Amino acid sequence: MPWFDLDELYYDSNPAESVVALRNRLTQRNRDALGVELLGELSDITNCLQLIGGMAAANEVIAIHSNELAKVKGWVPVANPGDWMGLDVVLYGGGSLLREGIFGSDFFDPKWGHRLNCNGLFSSRAECEEYLGEYRRGVEQGRLESVELDVVDFVDLYRMSAVPLCQRTVPGA
Repeated sequence: MPWFDLDELYYDSNPAESVVALRNRLTQRNRDALGVELLGELSDITNCLQLIGGMAAANEVIAIHSNELAKVKGWVPVANPGDWMGLDVVLYGGGSLLREGIFGSDFFDPKWGHRLNCNGLFSSRAECEEYLGEYRRGVEQGRLESVELDVVDFVDLYRMSAVPLCQRTVPGA
């Protein structure tokens, strides 16, 4: 639910000027067909967390990376992108194919859910490719919504701050 808490403040009957300004910058920056809403400045992230106050503890700040995405959105340099969470299979303009497929349909064998890491993402590009092939098969069979799968990308996600959702284990530790 990206930007939910910010939107709650924005659609309040009397939103603060800083909330309106931040939400308007977010809207302006994302006037494209990708369907991925990103803040472009690290200071805006800090500002957003301050504005939502106590709600911030339940939110994650996620950095994402893809060369294709960067061609449209540009780059935001960060000293430390955070902890790598995994890869999502993203249909630009349509969202996460993991959400639509594994979590949103009964087409996929339950084994696919077990292949996801503790963040609900894939751990390798090979898994993403295999999943995309299976997703294509579902579309061909008419069991998944027909979409233009040539605009799919594998996007790396990094957790910059959050309430930990899962414990990572290190082999041999």
